[in-house]
Amino acid sequence: MTYSNTPNILLMLALALAGQQAVAQNYTKDVDVTVELNPEVRAASRLDVSPMLQLKKFEFSSLPTNGRAVPADVTPMITPLAAPGSQANYTSPETRGYLSGGYFYSEDYGITAGYRVVSNNTTRVDVWSQFNHGTTSGKPMKVYNQPEDMSMVLGATNWSIGGNVVNTTKAGQLEAKASYTLTRYNYPDFMVEPLKQGINRVIVNAGWSSPAASSSPWSYSVKAGMEEFGYTRRIVPTGYVRVSDSNKALNELVANINASGSYSISSGMSIGVNLGYKAAMTNNLQDLDFDGKRIYLLDNKNFGILTAGAKFSFSSSNFSGYVGGQADITNGSGDGTFLGASGLLNWKPSGYFRLSAEFNSGSKLNTVSDLYEMSRFILPYGFKGISHVDGDAALSMKIGSFHGVSFTAKGGFAKASNWMSPIIAQDMSLAMGCDLQSVYYVLRLDYDGGYRVSGYASYEGALSDEPGHAYYRWDDRASNVANVGVLWHPIDALTLGAEYEWRMGRKVCVLEKVTSPFEDDQVTYDYFALKSLGRIGHVNLTANYNINAYLSVFARVTGFWQGKYNTISGTPGSRRAGLVGVTLRF
Repeated sequence: MTYSNTPNILLMLALALAGQQAVAQNYTKDVDVTVELNPEVRAASRLDVSPMLQLKKFEFSSLPTNGRAVPADVTPMITPLAAPGSQANYTSPETRGYLSGGYFYSEDYGITAGYRVVSNNTTRVDVWSQFNHGTTSGKPMKVYNQPEDMSMVLGATNWSIGGNVVNTTKAGQLEAKASYTLTRYNYPDFMVEPLKQGINRVIVNAGWSSPAASSSPWSYSVKAGMEEFGYTRRIVPTGYVRVSDSNKALNELVANINASGSYSISSGMSIGVNLGYKAAMTNNLQDLDFDGKRIYLLDNKNFGILTAGAKFSFSSSNFSGYVGGQADITNGSGDGTFLGASGLLNWKPSGYFRLSAEFNSGSKLNTVSDLYEMSRFILPYGFKGISHVDGDAALSMKIGSFHGVSFTAKGGFAKASNWMSPIIAQDMSLAMGCDLQSVYYVLRLDYDGGYRVSGYASYEGALSDEPGHAYYRWDDRASNVANVGVLWHPIDALTLGAEYEWRMGRKVCVLEKVTSPFEDDQVTYDYFALKSLGRIGHVNLTANYNINAYLSVFARVTGFWQGKYNTISGTPGSRRAGLVGVTLRF
């Protein structure tokens, strides 16, 4: 598994919020696509709009062997329900648009609308927009030097607009999407000046791929994208001196381009190559005087990764997998060449049993927007731009399904270097490159009772007992994570859902100063200690009722029975939140 294409709940939620729905891929040859089971990537913090209930199922299935791309329905950004079957979509063949809005007494509210401007067998054009607001309150971590009785109220408002185009012809398929997001939020008042901050974010992506329904053994794709991310106000922590002369706010431009191609040697073997480059260019670089030392936003204004790789894939009646390698040439932050490798071997002696072994390593470019998505309260100072997964190896086993019940177990070891991780230092929430390693495991039970009911239960764990021990995908350094969820359709028009999440052993690194006990030669030095963020245990509930084909009502409440806890930036965690509203399809 590589971190760039590992499925996880945050990725699925991001796709839903982006208002995109994938167009089905089709091939003229049998292709066995495996979705690996991976520990979830979650920082245990809430988004501005309460996240939808997402029952996580890991299935092993094949893509269709022929056909053409079929335009999908436009999907709204506010998703009050993740239900199987027709209820998962807001639109139908008779409708091309939606209007959805919700409100909750805890000052959560939002409205979203979308319309399919063009809809035919070859072309789809969607436009959408959303406005939402969310708040949370509570007391911060004790590591900050705030008064004992201080309590903070944190709020954020977002407005987004975007669209996407998909055009499929005999020559190939063109996909393009663009969005603009404006965010306004406030900092904790003991951490940073100014108290109010804003974000402007523009994302544009486009790609061209070879025809899906083609008899040629060759296939290819070319993709390019651009993201501009910037703060509206200059970021200066309270009590610190700005070294640089710029009064302008921080802005970053990220660009990437990738070309890939493959050749089918036979029905069971293929080879593929890819070449890509991703670069980040930071404007208005800002420095601070941090305890007598200068710290910087990044090591360099400009940095990037040039990646070249190749992969050999194979499949037979009982075996499938791939083996590949890549070279990552980095510049601007730890210049050099990193050699990565990936491999997967699946053995499936029957339809009820499967064994898998996998290994991955590679590089990751961190951007300012990545840091913001980790936590908006983490200041963009002092972290390096490029991280490496030195190795992530795992063995997994799946048994079933027997009468709808299947069991999956996975265990592995992962090591990452210079991985962007949250820290707290002198009342500032920052991020720095950390070397992390951990043993991790997953146990999961799934039940699929057909359309009426489905559910799952999972237990995940990772070694996390010292600053260098943590699973690199978990920003909150959790040691144990348990989840239970169920979806129930008592009647066709009604869907009910419930999910319980429990995370414990959550920690954050805090920079402390320690003085040696020797009186003759006392020395003060920096020391990283782990501080508890508090365990999380809460219930999420959802309900959706379709009054008719064009009108439905929904309710979703998150955070039932949730205790007090802190986010990875040390701010209070979200309290009970939700949305209750109406969806109109037209």
